[in-house]
Amino acid sequence: MTLYISTVDLQIFCGAKRLLGRLISSRDYERSIRRILSWKSSRAARLTTLHAIELLNETYSEGRSYRVRGDQTLHYGYCMFIAILIIWSYDTRRHQDHHLTGTLEGTEYLNEIRSALLSNSQVPKENNVCADGLIQTVADSLSGGRWDIIIENRRLIVGLRTLTHPQKIKPEE
Repeated sequence: MTLYISTVDLQIFCGAKRLLGRLISSRDYERSIRRILSWKSSRAARLTTLHAIELLNETYSEGRSYRVRGDQTLHYGYCMFIAILIIWSYDTRRHQDHHLTGTLEGTEYLNEIRSALLSNSQVPKENNVCADGLIQTVADSLSGGRWDIIIENRRLIVGLRTLTHPQKIKPEE
């Protein structure tokens, strides 16, 4: 999932205020927004997002669930964190519209976005859905983690529900 996108840019775009022990400057923030906006229009973004969807689909399909609390490894929880950031970042245009009222459950949202990506179409904005259900599902999966990084990751995910980005910043060319 991370071949075509920087995890640092993703985290900054998704609201991280501090990374790797350093505060995020406004210059870092604007640079990351430009990079993510540029990435979103690429073919690689669709592929990356499909991979992220497949990871979460595999995790939650057919009534399965995942809890970081019972996992002895850090890797899977961190991969889920990156996956939700990728999906949210790719579909940000839908989160910017404050008129969206509907929330699909996590797997329903994944299936809708996946179908749109596979058919090379945009998900119609008038569907009035947003990723809140998926965000909550992943946040619940990461609750009770014993590693500080997972605790911080979960906080960032929960903050996605209210995060908005300035529309005036143009993508890098």
